[in-house]
Amino acid sequence: MRIKQPLLTAWFVIITLSAVPVDADSSSAAPIGKSSASAVPLTLDTFLTLVRRENPVLTAARSGIDVARDWRSQARLLPNPVLEVEVGDMATGRFGDLGESVNTFLLSQEFVTADKRRAMTAIADTEVAISSLEYEVLEREMLTHGRQAFFTLLAAQERVAG
Repeated sequence: MRIKQPLLTAWFVIITLSAVPVDADSSSAAPIGKSSASAVPLTLDTFLTLVRRENPVLTAARSGIDVARDWRSQARLLPNPVLEVEVGDMATGRFGDLGESVNTFLLSQEFVTADKRRAMTAIADTEVAISSLEYEVLEREMLTHGRQAFFTLLAAQERVAG
């Protein structure tokens, strides 16, 4: 599953950051103009955890990994049998009188050769690996954008305070 990074990521980061005061280090210093009892400043570590957990692009990428894993599980299973029912020459005098109709039941089973099953499993394993790598790339991009936005907002708060 391929996921493109939308431009909304930067806006997501900025909106999330602008709602809370920012603190550059992990100390519990009070935010600008507020007492420490009323609000807890947002640290970089807390914000990056929030980005990992709440970012919609990363959530979609995690779902893509789950889909690929489920497809891999399905590729390892044998196909289910198929049951077909055909009803012909229905009785027209009474509704639901199947005793006078011609009924045909077909049961079929697909047999998958070993090479085809092995190939399907290998493709599914590769898809899981690709999805996991794409997620890692997206996560690093999101965290990079998050750090940039965090420090941009921190600098803006410092300019306002100073």
